[in-house]
Amino acid sequence: MTPSNIKDVNNSADETVQINPACQLQTIRMGDENNIVVIVDDFLSEPGNFLKQERLSSEFLEEADNYYPGVRSDISSDYASHLKAFFSENISGMFGSFDAGSWSVQSKLCLANTASADLSPIQSIPHFDTSDVNQIAAVHYLCDAPYQGTSFYQHRTSGFESISPERSKAYFKWLSREAITTGMPKSGYITGDTALFKRVGKVACRYNRIIFYKSNLPHAGDIDAKTDLSKDPLRGRLTTNSFIKLSRSTIDMNRNA
Repeated sequence: MTPSNIKDVNNSADETVQINPACQLQTIRMGDENNIVVIVDDFLSEPGNFLKQERLSSEFLEEADNYYPGVRSDISSDYASHLKAFFSENISGMFGSFDAGSWSVQSKLCLANTASADLSPIQSIPHFDTSDVNQIAAVHYLCDAPYQGTSFYQHRTSGFESISPERSKAYFKWLSREAITTGMPKSGYITGDTALFKRVGKVACRYNRIIFYKSNLPHAGDIDAKTDLSKDPLRGRLTTNSFIKLSRSTIDMNRNA
């Protein structure tokens, strides 16, 4: 999609969050299941203004009920509503058909800073956010190289590259069995192929790039524990992580996305 095809959705007085009408959009397909990832570069018109406001107002905290390997913070600006409008007008058709009035967006600022040795076994393998096929994840990189991006994986035993409700029980049964036969994964960030998982796709980190993909795809941030962990949002691997919840009753379930 060229910049001229991007629909301008800026209708808010909040100048700290304005979508760049000249942003660049591309799609990639990955693996045997041909899953789609949508990549948008130069997403915000003035990402520096957004970062300045959020760094001044954000309080980063660990969340005990969340497996994110670091700290997170609420976003004070109108970011989620802008993201919803952009997704509705420019991205949604790539994932199916649905009623835009029946879904919601949740967004958080996230700073990865957990040491490798402190990761639990479940944090040391690719994860999926939900088995719900009607939820889309969006990761907006607010850092740049040498930080790395996000990889997507296939579970070798099952061949699964997405975990639907129908697959979930079998998938966790395989993982439990492999914990005995292969052993628990060593604590650490996964950054490529392992005995249990094969990387089927990768998106590089780029400042002000946002990616969209189905939340049920096994994935992991490509994090180098020797260089990428910082407690300072000015220096660390800072992203916004968002979930876009669609309507089960209206999404086109037959579309291969």
